[in-house]
Amino acid sequence: MTSRLCTTGLLLAAISSWAMCVCGNCLAAESPRPEFISDALRERISSASLSWGSLGLNTAVKPSHRDPNRLRIGETVYDRGLGVHADSEVAVDLAGEYLVFEAEVGVQWQGQTAGSVVFQVFVDDRKEFDSGVMKESDPPRSVRVSVKDADELRLVVDNAGDGITSDVADWVNARLTRNPGPRPPRAAAVNVAVFARVVASDPRRIEGTKADRKHEFPAEDLALTEERRRRRTGSFSPRSPRASAVSV
Repeated sequence: MTSRLCTTGLLLAAISSWAMCVCGNCLAAESPRPEFISDALRERISSASLSWGSLGLNTAVKPSHRDPNRLRIGETVYDRGLGVHADSEVAVDLAGEYLVFEAEVGVQWQGQTAGSVVFQVFVDDRKEFDSGVMKESDPPRSVRVSVKDADELRLVVDNAGDGITSDVADWVNARLTRNPGPRPPRAAAVNVAVFARVVASDPRRIEGTKADRKHEFPAEDLALTEERRRRRTGSFSPRSPRASAVSV
C-alpha cells in the first residue's frame, strides 16, 4: 500500500513538473519581442525633420552628396537604428499598441569632433527622457520609456545651444515592444478643417464666475477651454486632467 502511494505521488509530481514546463514554454513563446523602428516598424514613422541631411534607417544621417556612414558610437558599430542630425525630430505613430520604447543614444563617431547634442523623448507631448548634453567622447546612454496606451512617440535631438556643427546623433537599436493585451478603445475619427480650432473643456463644470458686479471676471472664467495642438499623426488629445471633452 505504501509503495503504491509513493508511486502515485511520484507520478503526480512528474505530471505537475511537465505541465509547468510546458506552460512556461507557452508563456515564453507568447511574450512579445521588441520590433526595430528602422526595420519592421518604419511605416510607423509619420514624419522626420532634420536641420541637415535626411533620416538614416540603419545608417548614420544621410548626406545629400555621398553614401551614409555606418552607425557608430565610440568604438562600437551598430547594424540597426535611426541616424539623425540636430536639430531633428522623428515622430512615430503608436496607435496605443505598444508598451515600451528602448534605445541607446550617443553622438556619431567622426574622429573627435566638437559635436554636442541633447536627446529627448516625448510621449503624447510629455517629455519622458532627457539625456543632458552628450559629446562624441561620451559612451552611449540607455533609454527605456513606457508608451502604454500612447498615440505618438517623438524622438528629438537638440543642438545643446552651441549650433549644429558636427551634431550627428544616433538612436541605435531603437525598438518598441507591442502590448499583448487588448487594445484600448479609440475615439472615432472625424474630419477637421485645416483652419478649425480644436479645444478641450471640463464637462464637470456647472457653475459660472464667482466675480460679482464690482469685480473683473477672472481669466479662467472667460476662457473655459484649452486649445489643443495638432500632432503630426493628425490626432488631438486633451492633456489636462480637468479638460476631458473635446470640441471643434
